[in-house]
Formats: sequence, C-alpha cells, structure tokens
Amino acid sequence: MASEARTQRIKIGPRLFKVADRFFIRVPVPRNLREAYRAEGKNQWEVFEPLRSEDGQPARERREAERLCRQRGAEIDAEFQRKRALLDQRARNKRPLTMPDVEPLVLAWFKKESGRLALSELMDSRWNDLEDVDGAIDHFEALCKWSLRKNDFTLIRSHAEAVLREANLISDPASLEYRLLAQTLLRGMLENIQQQKKRRTGDFAGVKVDPLFSKSPASQPAEGISLKELIDRYQKDRGARWTKKTKDGYTLVFRALKELLGEDRGAKTITREDCRKVKDILMDLAPNYTKLPATRGKTMMEAAKVSRELDMPRRRAESVNSYLVNLAALFNYAVEEAFVDRHPAKNLLVPVVRKKKDRKKPFDIDQLNAIFKAPLYTGCVNDENGYATSGPAKPRRGRFWVPLLSLFTGMRLNECCQLHVADVRYMGKVPVIIITEDSEPGADAGDIKRVKTEAGERYVPIHPELEKLGFLTYWKEMKERGENRLFPDLTLGANGYYSDPFQKWFGRFLKKTGAAKPKTSFHSFRHTYRDALREANISQERVKALGGWANRETQEDYGDGLKPATLYAEIKKVKFKGLRLAHLYAV
Repeated sequence: MASEARTQRIKIGPRLFKVADRFFIRVPVPRNLREAYRAEGKNQWEVFEPLRSEDGQPARERREAERLCRQRGAEIDAEFQRKRALLDQRARNKRPLTMPDVEPLVLAWFKKESGRLALSELMDSRWNDLEDVDGAIDHFEALCKWSLRKNDFTLIRSHAEAVLREANLISDPASLEYRLLAQTLLRGMLENIQQQKKRRTGDFAGVKVDPLFSKSPASQPAEGISLKELIDRYQKDRGARWTKKTKDGYTLVFRALKELLGEDRGAKTITREDCRKVKDILMDLAPNYTKLPATRGKTMMEAAKVSRELDMPRRRAESVNSYLVNLAALFNYAVEEAFVDRHPAKNLLVPVVRKKKDRKKPFDIDQLNAIFKAPLYTGCVNDENGYATSGPAKPRRGRFWVPLLSLFTGMRLNECCQLHVADVRYMGKVPVIIITEDSEPGADAGDIKRVKTEAGERYVPIHPELEKLGFLTYWKEMKERGENRLFPDLTLGANGYYSDPFQKWFGRFLKKTGAAKPKTSFHSFRHTYRDALREANISQERVKALGGWANRETQEDYGDGLKPATLYAEIKKVKFKGLRLAHLYAV
C-alpha cells in the first residue's frame, strides 16, 4: 500500500500531475493520432513525462511546474498539429485499395519473403539451437493455420499495413478488399513457412507455389468464429470500462443471442432475420421476467410466450432500443475485426411514440422559489441528512450547486455531477464549462466521464447569475485545494454514474420542500432552461449550441462553431421572471 501511495498520480491543474515530489505533464493522445504514436513505438494513449527546467533539473516548485507545463503543453500541441498535417498530406496522396491491386501486391510480397522466415513475432535470444528453432517454426505454422481458420488477421496486420504503405494505398480494415489482402498474405506466410520446413530437412527442391492460386485450407470453416467466441472477444476487448449498468444491458442481449441462435452458431451465418428474432423477444419479455412468478425459471422463448398470453406489461420502446444499440455495437465490432462480412443488426430500433401528456414538464416559478428557499439554501443543520432541517449552516457543495448549474446552463444531471475542476476555465475573457467525455485510460470508475450524445460534447458560458451566486469563487477554492473533481462530496452510484444517487436524493428533496408536482423531476430544470431560451428569442442554432441538443443538418459539420463571446451574449438574455435569488448572492 505504501508503494502505491508513493507512485499515485495526483492531478493539481490542467495537464499537471504530481507523483511523490515530482511534477509531470499528462496530455491524452487524440484518437486520430493514436495509430501514428503506436507505429513509433510510443504510448498510444497519452504523453506522460516529467517536467524539467532548461538546465535539465526536475521541477520542484509548483509555480515553476505550471510554467513548464504550459510551455511543454504548447510543444506537444504543435507536435499533434504536425502529425495531423502529415496524416492529412499522406491521405491526400493515397488512393484506395481495389480488388485488382491485391494479386500483384501479394505476389511481390511473397517473392520478397520467399527464402527467409521472420520469426521476430515469436522468437528472442532464447531460441538458439536447432530444436528450439524447429519448435518455433512448428508453433508459427500452427498459429498461421489457426488464424486462417478463424479469419483472425492480427498476425498479418503489420505486414498488410507495410504493403499498403509501400504501395501508397489506403484501405479500411473492415472492407472486403482489405480482408482479401490480409487473408491472401496469411496464406502466403503459411506457404513460406512450409517451404522453410522443407529446407531445414535438406529438401531444396520444393516447388514454389503462388499463394493467390493455392487452395484455401480445408480446415477454415465458412462460418468463421462462433457466436460464443465473438461475444468473449468483444467483452475482453471492450468490456474493461463498462459500468455495471452497461454490463447489465449487454447481459440480456448476449443471453438472447445464445438462447435463440445457439452459442456454437457461426458468426458469419447470423442473418438480419436472426437479429429481428432477438428484437421481437426483447419487445415481448416483461421487465424483470426472471423474478416474476409466471416467468421465473423459463427460457426467453417460454417467458415471451407467457408475457403475450397474459398480456403482461412490456418494456418501453426506449429500453428495448438501448438493448438493440448494444446488439448493433457487437456487430460493429465484428465487422471492424473482419469476423463477419456484413452488419446484420443495423437500424433495428423500435419507433418511440412519446405522447405529449407523458413528457416531463418544466418547473413553474413557484416550484423554483420553493426549491431555492429550502433550508439547504437558507440555512440547515448540514447538507447531508440534515438538509431539510433549518439550522445555522450554509454549506455550498454539490447539492447546493448542481440544481443551480442545471437551471442556468441546461446541463444534464450527470454532466453536472461528473465535472472536474479543470472543466471550468476561461476562453478569452469568457468563463465557460467544458462538457466532455474524456477520461484517463485505465481510470477508476469515478474518473470516467460520460455525455448523452455527441452533440453533448460542448462548452457553455457561465451565466452572470452564477457569478453573482459565487460559483467562480467556489471553483477557485476547489482549484487551490488541489481537488480533481469539482464536487468531491458527491458519491458514485453502483451503476457507475454520479447522477443515480443524486437523482434519488433530489426526489426526496422535492417532496420535503413542497415543490413536488406530477411529471416534474430534476430533468425539469433542462426543460425550464429550454423555455427560457425560447422566451429570450435566441436563434435555433444558438439554442442547440447552448444546450447540446443534437443537430443533424449537414451544414453543421463545417466551420468551428460559435465564439464564446457570442454565446455569452446570448446566455445573458436567459432570465426566469419572478425567481428570487438575492438571498444567495455572494457578499
């Protein structure tokens, strides 16, 4: 435990970390540059290095470390920009791989590789006698055969990329052209190995066979890897950062696939009709069917039949769609890894018909005044169990700020709860909140950040009313304390979301303040904010930018978007007539 404490990374500012008594800079590598970093043998996830002064000495003082961090950060940003420009230039100069390219590329590669065997993938200095080398060759041959049988191109991927790079070509690893190239290179590699085996036994009369025209190994099944293998690989590759909620969502999908199609079913043979069958079962199953007396202990097919016959309550369309999104994600992965030739689960979502009467309502002005006149805001025992009892304490922590943030920025509950101190900053002269999904690779569950949609990745200016209430003062205090999270007092739910415990608490809070009304909840703050934007006569483009509402219009893909000063001028127009907050203004 002591050694862990000594080596723990402590974030003390934007990009600035402290490990023991030394300062480091950490900059995540952008997704589109990770392959370039991996090719250079560098950490593909991040740049993490000690900060040193001009004379090479480690930085010891925080002020010096902050200066060096800014300086080195600018250099790293410039390096990212150079790599982007280089990649863009290379992409412009390359043309896509086509089917006619495959044969000459593979024949040239085979001619180059013939007569030698690169065992660097498997061998090191330990393989230094004849028996060891023969064992390595046998192992390499078995590995090639397994790869061909499973349509696994991991072994050949570096060779395929080198072939494309030398030919100045580009290809999507999920494309048919790339898979044909990789499969044929694998067959060429196997042929090369078999020739080397003959030569090692003194047989130099082996007939060279062009891999393009040799028969594919009979052991390679047409259906590829099994459904069970596909699921196991997906969980291994993608499941490390799943929350409990995400795991539960996949569990039902995996169970449906295995029960309905059979876990030994070849992944390549799964059709769209098979996926529709999974969809139909998910729609027919009653929620918590494994715990209900009528369906407990039954298979999914049996439980769905009982649910229909007894006309039991069914899952909402939104819930079914969350499972279907997971189903589609599984096959996205299968296509990316060339385990299947086509995606059988695209666009299977259930139409969501949401009646206007069922939608959440905004808070009215009486509810808002009741909320912000509660003891939590005017004086309570404490902001934990004593939040609803009048008292002398006026704590300003997560429970105090989160409702105000949502009201004046339109942020969703989890977006508020998960904020880091570094997410509040100045863009020019405008104080803003950056709402992102980034997190450190391998971070603890509490450090992982999530947003609801791609459009949700945005920034929003801090409303002048929040400044009057002292939000920026609170932020500076957290920064000076060296806190990582803006609201370190908020707890993480079992499902991996900070919003879950807060949502439950806020429901109780509404009732105790007398502000609870039908069809209102924490999300009503966002509806209230949206109405205020309408009342301020703000354009749709700026409304969407201020609230993170998705915009699918093509023209939105162009340009850098609206400037902070422009959005700040708009958010200043947001007002809530009749809302009284003067008693909360910072002195």
